[in-house]
Amino acid sequence: MSDSDRELRALALLNEIARVSTEGLELRPLLQRMTETLVHSFDWDHAGFALVDHEHGEFVAEAVASRLDVDIRVGHRRPLGSGIVGRVAASGRPIAVDDVSRHPDYVAIAEGVMTEVCLPVLRGGETVAVLNLEDRRRRDLAAELPLLDAVARQIGGAISNARLHDEVTRRVQHFELVAELMHAVLDAEELDPVLERVGQRLRDRFDFLMVGMYLVDPYSSRLDLKAIASRRPIGRESVPILSVGRGIIGRTLELGRAQLVLDVKSDPDYIPLLPDTTAELAIPIVYRGRKLGAFNFENDRPQVFSQDTVSLLQLLCDQLGGVVHLSALNQKLSETTEELEQTNRRLSEMNRTLVELSTVDSLTGLANRRQFDRMLDLEWRRAIRSGLPISLLIADIDFFKRYNDAYGHLRGDAALAEVAKTLGQAFARAGDVVARYGGEEFAALLPNTVLEGALELAELARARVEARAIQHRLAESGRPLTISIGVAMLSPDAPSSGAALVDAADGALYLAKAEGRNCVRAAAPPADGA
Repeated sequence: MSDSDRELRALALLNEIARVSTEGLELRPLLQRMTETLVHSFDWDHAGFALVDHEHGEFVAEAVASRLDVDIRVGHRRPLGSGIVGRVAASGRPIAVDDVSRHPDYVAIAEGVMTEVCLPVLRGGETVAVLNLEDRRRRDLAAELPLLDAVARQIGGAISNARLHDEVTRRVQHFELVAELMHAVLDAEELDPVLERVGQRLRDRFDFLMVGMYLVDPYSSRLDLKAIASRRPIGRESVPILSVGRGIIGRTLELGRAQLVLDVKSDPDYIPLLPDTTAELAIPIVYRGRKLGAFNFENDRPQVFSQDTVSLLQLLCDQLGGVVHLSALNQKLSETTEELEQTNRRLSEMNRTLVELSTVDSLTGLANRRQFDRMLDLEWRRAIRSGLPISLLIADIDFFKRYNDAYGHLRGDAALAEVAKTLGQAFARAGDVVARYGGEEFAALLPNTVLEGALELAELARARVEARAIQHRLAESGRPLTISIGVAMLSPDAPSSGAALVDAADGALYLAKAEGRNCVRAAAPPADGA
């Protein structure tokens, strides 16, 4: 292969990795698609990604694609420094081996492997992942390493974006969980049964071995077990009697702060209850400085107690403090109606805010871009299963910058809202999704709709916007405010994707603008085999 051919192939492969890295934001599916690309397009027998967990001193297999009969599965974990992958994870330096039989750190994953390459994936100078490639052939590593190093750098950015997306999603889910549990507590007529349900919900959500909730006896230092939720049934009679200062739970109340023990066998205050427990977290429930009780969480996997999880549980316990205090003063929640109603209103507002932030555009009331992307992925996969076509419209307000310059941004926002309302009325069938796509652009996703039907609906929407007769003195030809629309339709049996549907509709919109605006244009159907 000539140098120019090799360069062209490298560029094509890098473009393929770049394309894959933009197909989605969820980390595990993204890495899985990349491993499959490395196996199929780069022609390696085995490709895997391991995420590096510096906090727990280990690396974890996050994605695997292989032509070999391997035992490595997603979730497989080993200590940093273990094997070639572990050495790269610990040192942040690449290792390329053209004969693994001569490398002392090689850990065999399948018979017949000859070559292994491990590259660190760096972000901000830190090793966040390791790319592992193995092959039964002796490969020209000197020629391939520059390309693979470029791939690792590309993947570093994709991992960073995916982690940011996961973090935002996780935080939204955490706030929703706190709101859900607090609603359950505040709506309950009796506290004990709902605390049992809270324990069960937390056990299931985080896969804890056991969740227990204790209240301090107001007349002694004894701790009363109010709720317990475990993977296996536990009789209350087998639970040790605790008091303030006794056990890890008693210690958290004595000190007034959370106690996280990642190795219970090394803690002299640990009181055994479940044989599988390796880590324990106890968090005090405090109200205005008064220690009312504690939540206790036990698990067989210390890594479950991440900083994010501990912070969420601390937040929940802080929220519960006031509720437990009110219940201790009086079991009849009706006597505290005003305070509970205020808390309910705050929680309802928080829930509404969370929903709006995650799915709704605040100006127009339509679905936002994030919700549109989610629905496009959902409807595309549904279309693949059903074999039915799917159409997409992308609309843009004509000369909208001129409109803002002429009338001001307040009038501009009002015009956006008016156009959004009109589009919502035009695409009102069950299953249609109308979204603000960005700025003055809107999108309408039409499942089970052929191109002819989509064009009819698009023309109806265009005409309705024009009929609103929204004054626009800077528009060409003295028209009122108008829109241009691009329409595209794809069949799921074509070798395409939701992203290709967006590209096609966007191209049709460009054509509508080029042909004078205030019109509807359709994307040309894809060529056979394209």
